[in-house]
Amino acid sequence: MFSGGIFFAQVRLYGRFRMVSFQSDTPGTGQNMDIHKGLRRICEIGAAIAVTAVIVLYPGEALCEKPPHMEYPTKLFSLDTGYILGSGANVQIGLGETGFGVRDRVQLTTNTLLDIITMVNFQVKGAILQESNRMPALAVLIGYYNLAGSDMAVDYVVEQALDDNNADLTSGLEVFAANVTLTKKILPKVRLHLGYQYKYVEGYSDSNGPITLDSEGDLVIVDAELKGRLHHRSFLGAVDFDPLDHVKLIVELGFDFTYKEFRGGAGVRFGVLRSFALQLGVIWPGLEIDEGIKTDVMPHLSLFWRF
Repeated sequence: MFSGGIFFAQVRLYGRFRMVSFQSDTPGTGQNMDIHKGLRRICEIGAAIAVTAVIVLYPGEALCEKPPHMEYPTKLFSLDTGYILGSGANVQIGLGETGFGVRDRVQLTTNTLLDIITMVNFQVKGAILQESNRMPALAVLIGYYNLAGSDMAVDYVVEQALDDNNADLTSGLEVFAANVTLTKKILPKVRLHLGYQYKYVEGYSDSNGPITLDSEGDLVIVDAELKGRLHHRSFLGAVDFDPLDHVKLIVELGFDFTYKEFRGGAGVRFGVLRSFALQLGVIWPGLEIDEGIKTDVMPHLSLFWRF
C-alpha cells in the first residue's frame, strides 16, 4: 500500500526538501502553495470518507466473511509484515502496493503510485517461516527504486534557482532496500509486528556542459558534479486490532537510527465486502518544506483490491 508521505519520506533521506514556488501570469496567482491548507483539506476529505465507510459497513458486517487482507495484512503504513500475498487471495491491485503471491511463499510487488511519478520500483518478499501455534511468521523483503525522471526534476530546479534555461544536467537516484519482519497473532483479533529496515541511497548530478552564474553582473562559468550516498536504518513495531471483521485499527511506532528520531503512524482500514480495502491515517514525522514551514504529520490514504 502507498502512504501519501512515502515519496517525500524517501526524498528526505538524501536532504532537506524545499518547496518550489510556481508562478503564473494570471492575476491573483503566483503565491507559494499553502501546504497546511492542503493537508487540512485532505484530512477533512479522509474523515468524511471514514464516516461514510462506517455507515455502509456496520449494517452488512455479518453478511460477509472476514477478508484475507484483514486476517493476513501484508503491509501497514511503512512496515511490511511477516505475511505475504496468499491464503486464498494471491493477487492485489490498487493505488500503492500491487502484485501477486506464489504458493504462499514468494510475493512480487510494485508501488503503482511511485511508478506514476517515474520512480520505477519492485519488491521481492519471501516467507522464511509461516505462522503456527508457537512460531511467528518471518519474512524478508528486497526492494529496488530508481527515479527515472530525475533529469527532468533536477533540470527544472536548477533552471529556477540559477535562472539558466540552458542548463544541461544528467542525474540519477537509486535506492536499495532490505527489510526483515516478524509477525505473530497474540490474541484472536490482535497481531504484533516487529521489523528492521535498511536502505542504501545513492544519487548524483553532473553537468554535461558549463553552467553560467550571474552574480550582480559578474558572470561565472562552472562545471557541476555532485554525488551522495546514505545508509538509512530504522526499527519499527506495530499492532493491529480488528474490532470488527471489516474494520482494522493500526498503530506503528519506531526509531530512525539515521536521523535520531521517532517515527510511526496511526489509522484505520475499512474492508468492503471481501476484496476492497480503504485505509486512512497519518504518519510522522512530517516534512520541513521550507524555513518556517513544517508539518508535524503527513496524511495517509491507500486503497486496493485483493482477491
